[in-house]
Amino acid sequence: MSDITLSSKALKILNEHDEDFFSDEEPVRINQIDEAVPQDYLDFNIRAAFGVVSSLAIMLFGKMVRDKREHHLGLQAKLRQAHITKSIDVYVSLAYFYSTLMAIVGSAIGAALFSLISPSDSFLVFLLWEVIFTGVAGYSTQYFYMWRPSFKAGVRRTGIDRSLPYAVAYMHAMSKGGMNIIEIFKSLGKHSHIFMDAAEEVQFIVRDMTLFGMDIMSALYLAAERTPSAKFKDFIDNLITVVDSGGDITSYFASTSERYQNEAIDEQKGYLEMLGMVAESYITAFVAGPLFLITILVVMGIAGSGSSVMVEMVIYLMVPVGSIVFIILLNVLSISDQEKPDIYVITKELNEYDDVRYNEVGPDGENHLYDELERAEKRIKIEKMIRDPFRHFYEKPSHILYISIPVSLLYLALVISSLGIQAPVIGGATINSMDLLPVVDMIDGPFVIMTILLLAPFTIFYEVRRIKIKKLESEIPNFLNKLSSTNESGISLSKAIGMLVESNLGVLNSEIKEVWKDISWGRDTNESLIKLEKRVRTLSISRTITLITRASEATGNIRDVLKIAAKDSEIRERLKKERSMDMSSYMVLIYMSFFVFLVIIYVLSSSFLSIVPDVSSTPQEMDAISSGIDIEKYNRIFFHAAIIQGFFSGLIAGEMGEGSGQAGIKHSLIMISIAYVVFTYVMG
Repeated sequence: MSDITLSSKALKILNEHDEDFFSDEEPVRINQIDEAVPQDYLDFNIRAAFGVVSSLAIMLFGKMVRDKREHHLGLQAKLRQAHITKSIDVYVSLAYFYSTLMAIVGSAIGAALFSLISPSDSFLVFLLWEVIFTGVAGYSTQYFYMWRPSFKAGVRRTGIDRSLPYAVAYMHAMSKGGMNIIEIFKSLGKHSHIFMDAAEEVQFIVRDMTLFGMDIMSALYLAAERTPSAKFKDFIDNLITVVDSGGDITSYFASTSERYQNEAIDEQKGYLEMLGMVAESYITAFVAGPLFLITILVVMGIAGSGSSVMVEMVIYLMVPVGSIVFIILLNVLSISDQEKPDIYVITKELNEYDDVRYNEVGPDGENHLYDELERAEKRIKIEKMIRDPFRHFYEKPSHILYISIPVSLLYLALVISSLGIQAPVIGGATINSMDLLPVVDMIDGPFVIMTILLLAPFTIFYEVRRIKIKKLESEIPNFLNKLSSTNESGISLSKAIGMLVESNLGVLNSEIKEVWKDISWGRDTNESLIKLEKRVRTLSISRTITLITRASEATGNIRDVLKIAAKDSEIRERLKKERSMDMSSYMVLIYMSFFVFLVIIYVLSSSFLSIVPDVSSTPQEMDAISSGIDIEKYNRIFFHAAIIQGFFSGLIAGEMGEGSGQAGIKHSLIMISIAYVVFTYVMG
């Protein structure tokens, strides 16, 4: 954290803007000093607060921006909604500065290109060329910079709307536990890594009350004005009415939570319809469309009116770029419980006592005990790894890439080193070191095998973990209902967990046994549940456990809280099952479209091209047609088309069916394996 020291005058200027002037990457603590401090010191610290680039932008464009500030009132609101911590003057000045800088760069690039490719020496042509390059570079930069707050505000609005039902359920549970509204907001704000954007909005309410001294009503009014989400604004407006009239906050949270849960069911129906439209658009535009273009371009190439360049552009540019755009779109739109990110507390090492002298402990001291303890901890870790060497990879599948990447690269290196003797390629031909073909043409098949070696281990561990978590989450509502029923009879939470150890909870049984073992050994019940949360690391289970543990800290009677958590979990599982059922048909459609693509490409490669010379009626015509088309080149292009299409179709299937590109890797491996077998063994 940086310390910025400002004069009272400078501090007043900052406060008038109601925004921070500091980047959100570097937290800043502001200290106020007297006016007696030298002005050059104040100027230095103000420059540090603004940053060098911002200070330069304000110096160049600040006066012009201030004179036209009324034209940017809408942008100022978007900056606040997007949580961009810059004032309107600073932000617009930066927009002008960067657009001017890019206009200069664009002018230089335009001049360089004109000197290289333009055949004309006319000054007017050069001037027009420069105006186009300068204007496009400058205007596009300014447009992007001014549009960025609206985009970020829109992303935050979507995040708030998605997480608000879970946040309201949490507030309902806390109010049942006896917390007042301010305590509820503080508790929710501490768990923004679990309840996401809705909790971040509540954090600002807490900040306004604790740091700026606002009362609850003023903070709520400001939150309703500041939020980009209409749903959150409606929630705050109704909460203001309840608080102002002295109504029952618990009843309000209960009714609002139920309403949001019902709305979530209706919203998912519209969301699934939109996903279906996206799937059909993808199949039409980037499966059937490229297939149609490839067929037409191949026929044109055979007829002598086209070349393979257009086919290559479709396969190597159009399909990957279009598919990536669709994957990004689906990722933005997807509603899924992703894994909870690890939260770390960052500390700074203090050096105040580095120069303090101390005496070494002699041989009879306790240093050797610490050394023994450290050695014992290392030995225990090694023993655990030996007993279950794959456990770490099941918990964190991405770590297997540290092994699979070197192995796959080593395999590829060995293949490349052996190409000087003999190397198989698609079509059954052989290449030796005397050929001048690029290496990429010689390692088509080995590259596919390398990709499988790279991704298959990750997919195996990821899928095992995903299936286990899916089963765990499906049992959570049943576990909470049984826990609530047991707790109703007056049994404490810890004893109720012990009674459920032998119940039929499927995969969850082993985890409950771990929790009960920790409790039996004297660990606090909440700490034992938090250990379960850390082992599983999903937002769904984290929300449930956080709700239970925080409520149990507020009250000993958590029966109602458990019911709320159970209902919330049931709704989540219901939505997941409905999505899985509805999306399964589209996943089948993607598979069918890939197989159609593969069959047609296979027919073009194995049958159509091979009989092209036979259609000529004379030897002269046959030679003319044959000399105009490189069959081996087209075979390689078709093979690449099947591999690329299979890889991206698999990722699309994963994003649609399970809301995760990682889940789509298994589909990609299946499709590219089928394509490899067809082109290598069936055609070979």
